[in-house]
Amino acid sequence: MVINFKGNQAAAEETLNLLRAANGYGELSVFDIADEAQVEAAVKQVVEAHKSVNILVNNAGVASDSLLMRMKGTDWDQVIGTNLKGTMLCTKVVSRQMIKQRSGRIVNLSSVVGQMGNVGQSLYAASKAGIIGFTKAMAGSWQRVALPSTPWRRVSSTPI
Repeated sequence: MVINFKGNQAAAEETLNLLRAANGYGELSVFDIADEAQVEAAVKQVVEAHKSVNILVNNAGVASDSLLMRMKGTDWDQVIGTNLKGTMLCTKVVSRQMIKQRSGRIVNLSSVVGQMGNVGQSLYAASKAGIIGFTKAMAGSWQRVALPSTPWRRVSSTPI
């Protein structure tokens, strides 16, 4: 398992230690999921080292909680960049490898806030709603075109 992080190395190391304590294997990889060149390079490195990508879990998320009138454009760029663009870029790059392999699974995590909204979380809600729509569209596309023999679940609104 390759665990990506951008800013919180301590949390990434804690996750890695929990994985190892459960007899799992893992490694850390530092890159910005909102930067396409970094995503491309990281996935290339993973494929070279491990020969395949079997599962992608898009679970990165940041929030900038405030009333909309107090938010800055940079808040939008950070939240949408990490939460939505990062999900899109990782899915795009990894899906190419999965199509070559003729196998793979992608799990996109969102939030109930993306369905219901929450006071002071308009940016976060927009990004998580975007992930839900993106996931539905991708699942339908992949079912018909990319990996028709792979069973796809569009979106589950249940806790994992």
